[in-house]
Amino acid sequence: MVARWGGSFGAWILAGDGDYTGDHAVRWRKLGQGIFGDRLQASVFIHPKGKSWVFESFRDEKWLTAMGYQSGHDTDDATNNWIHHGPPSRDWNNLPHRPIVNLEPSYEWQPSYSKNVPISSNHVRRALYWSLLSTPTAGVSYGVAGVWGWDDGDRATPGHPAAGTPPNWRESVTYEGGEQVVHLTEVFQSIDFHKLRPDPAVLIEQPGDDELAKYVAASSAADGSLVVVYTPTEVRLKINVAKLPAPLLANWINPRTGERQDVLAVLRGSALECPAPDAGDWLLVLRAKKPEPEPTGRR
Repeated sequence: MVARWGGSFGAWILAGDGDYTGDHAVRWRKLGQGIFGDRLQASVFIHPKGKSWVFESFRDEKWLTAMGYQSGHDTDDATNNWIHHGPPSRDWNNLPHRPIVNLEPSYEWQPSYSKNVPISSNHVRRALYWSLLSTPTAGVSYGVAGVWGWDDGDRATPGHPAAGTPPNWRESVTYEGGEQVVHLTEVFQSIDFHKLRPDPAVLIEQPGDDELAKYVAASSAADGSLVVVYTPTEVRLKINVAKLPAPLLANWINPRTGERQDVLAVLRGSALECPAPDAGDWLLVLRAKKPEPEPTGRR
C-alpha cells in the first residue's frame, strides 16, 4: 500500500486523536518503522489529541518527516494560550528540524468544548493566523463540521453524540470560513512566508497582556525584509521602528474579504502607530520594496 500510494503526491497521517507520548509512543514507533522504514516518501505525520506535543517521543524517528499538532476545538483562554505559548512555539527550533503544521485548529460550526456553541468563522480565522505566526509553520489546516464526518444533517456524527447534529456536508462546504482560507492562502503565497519567525519584539505593546483573546501575533524575517502582524480585533498597533523594513511598503489586509488598504500611520518616538482601518480582525504586512531591475539595452 505504501509503495502504491507513495507514487502520488500527498501526506501520510499515522494514527489520529490519541495520546502518543511517553509509554503510549512505543507501539506507534514500531508501527511507523514497520510501515515506512527508511523509504523516501511524502510527508509523514502523527495526529495527536488536542494540546498534545509528540516531539520528544518521536525525536529520533527518521520516518516521521513532519511534526503535527492539534490545538483543538475551543475558543477559551487555555486553547488560545496553548497556540501562543505552548510547546510548538517553544520547540520549533529544536533538532532535528521538521516542518510543523497545526493539523486540527478549531473547526467551523463544531461546538466548542467549553461553551458548547458553534465555532464561528471569526474564531476559525484567529486560530489559523495565530498558528501561522506564533510558530514558523509549513502551513495550517481548515476543517468544518459536516464534512469531516460526511454527515447528512439528520443525526449526530457516529461516535460523537454530544456534539449535536452537524449540518449536511453539502452545506458545510459553502461556509464563509472555508472561503476565507482562500484569502489567507493568497496572502502567504505572495510573500516570503518561509522566512518568518515569531518575533514579539515587533510590538511595543501587546494587547493580549490584558485580554488573551486580543493577543496580537507578530513574525519577522531575520534579514529585515518582512514583518507580518495579525490582530484579532480593531486596535492601534504600535510597531517597533527598529523592526521596520526599508524602503517600506505597508498594507492592511482584511482576512474576511482579502481587500488591501493603505496604512495610515503616525511616528511617535520608537513606535510607528498603525490604527486598524475598521472593526474586526486585520493582517498588517510590512515589507521592503525590492529594487527595480536595471534596464538592459541592445548592443
